Amino acid sequence: MHPKAKALNKLNNQLDKQISKENQPLFTDMMVYLRGADISEVDQELVRRDMTEMVLSAQARGEGLEDLIKGDYKAFCDEIIASLPKKTPKQKWIDALDITFMALAILLPILTLLSKDFITMMGDVFAGRPNDLMMPITLGQALAIGFILLASLLIIRFITKTAFNIETTWHKVLLGLLAGLVFAGIFLLLISLNHIVLFSLHILVILGISLAFYLVHKVLERM
Repeated sequence: MHPKAKALNKLNNQLDKQISKENQPLFTDMMVYLRGADISEVDQELVRRDMTEMVLSAQARGEGLEDLIKGDYKAFCDEIIASLPKKTPKQKWIDALDITFMALAILLPILTLLSKDFITMMGDVFAGRPNDLMMPITLGQALAIGFILLASLLIIRFITKTAFNIETTWHKVLLGLLAGLVFAGIFLLLISLNHIVLFSLHILVILGISLAFYLVHKVLERM
């Protein structure tokens, strides 16, 4: 998250605590929908701040969020979003790369540390047996990382675009099916293709690459 957006996010989190329990569910749906908008993180947080202050003012008058908007909540959010500048193609590419590098920085060490090869390696190290600390990178792991990244983006997009239907049965069922398919796909990829070794890397090199991915992510999020 951009430093300015992060600072606004921190302030907004404090303001959100003042929103009543009655207004919180609908307000949360509106914020989730806003996260899927094609606007910058800074603009998202600025809109969030304005809407929070609007809700708090209504609460002070004894009104609820439903009384304040009186209509189609999605259309209300769309009207606000339409008044803001959209992300430029450059910003979209930067955001896509930022998400990719952040995901790689997290998933690469996780899949490595959870692999049976790493468990075997640790067993050898603690038992004093010789081990070259080389970790095989398999086709299953590589495809699993890509699958997780793509599935995560699709699920997030689904949640943000259907935020106002989140309590409906079909929404919950479909979301559950998507999550189930993701876990099943990851499991099948790791089981069926984990025997195909693409190359091997020293465990410290893998951790170093993960750190490099994280540093690239930190640079990109400031752009």
